[in-house]
Amino acid sequence: MAQGAATALPQSLLYARLNSGYTNPLLPPVVRFYRKNRGWCSGTLVLRRIVLTAAHCLFGNHHDGHGFYGYYSPASMLVVPGNTIDGTGRGAAPYGKWQVVKEYVPQGWTQEDGGLDWGIAVVAPDGNGNYPGDFTGTYVAYWNAQFAFGSRIFKVGYPYSGPFATADWFLGNGQYFCDNRWDGENGNNTDPYTASSYNLITKPCEMNGGSSGGPVFVQFADGKWGIIGVNDRGVDRADGFGSYGISMYFDSRFGTFWNSVIAQVSRDAYPSVRGSAAAGYSASESAVASAPVRTGSELADEAERADDTVLAR
Repeated sequence: MAQGAATALPQSLLYARLNSGYTNPLLPPVVRFYRKNRGWCSGTLVLRRIVLTAAHCLFGNHHDGHGFYGYYSPASMLVVPGNTIDGTGRGAAPYGKWQVVKEYVPQGWTQEDGGLDWGIAVVAPDGNGNYPGDFTGTYVAYWNAQFAFGSRIFKVGYPYSGPFATADWFLGNGQYFCDNRWDGENGNNTDPYTASSYNLITKPCEMNGGSSGGPVFVQFADGKWGIIGVNDRGVDRADGFGSYGISMYFDSRFGTFWNSVIAQVSRDAYPSVRGSAAAGYSASESAVASAPVRTGSELADEAERADDTVLAR
């Protein structure tokens, strides 16, 4: 995890819809979440055992929990990296199915701040001690990234609502994308529930429920890509497809959340990243420890070298 910047693109490139459809080639680090063996959400491997997703995929608050409040049981959750469609049109798991063992969301999310719709899941190793990222690779996320109107935004996920839930659309098993240039639109002033974050709106995009938690990439001025948010919310068209999507921009609060979680996950092997108890963050097992201030990339490198034993719940 790191910070980055981009500069302005030519005015002629603004406001353009570029493409959408099923990814080809497949992006293996992008995962589909299953809950109780049904398609649930999307996410991204950002470290070999750590999946970035949306908070509402892991924890139901009063606003988004539909009557349920609390963490959804990790035991009910599986992630399938690069979930795809086989030759018969059915779902396939080319990189295996992986059990979720821990879930983390910002404490503000549990207190009805919809602008903090970010979550992290940790998966267990296979019988040989391997993690999914060992086979798929990982992608990099950025907080406080700077990019201009007209920057290319590429969103990926596993939509599984409306028409996407039908056999014609492979029952949500296909990895889908929307490729746009961002026109600068945001929804900060329309919904008090999400107003604490900068709400990136990308339109048009037909992805809908099930794509939540999938990565929102931006292309920086140097041509490189990085994740600057996840699919959080959206508005549907009359035909059931999505009209546009809303993503909560990764600001400095996301950086604090990320560092806090990584400190918790790796602290036994790396005491140097252990700090005092962090106020304002919630985990499914205990309070999350805060990390010393350093760049996200340094801490991510440290966590990747840490002992692979997942802390007991």
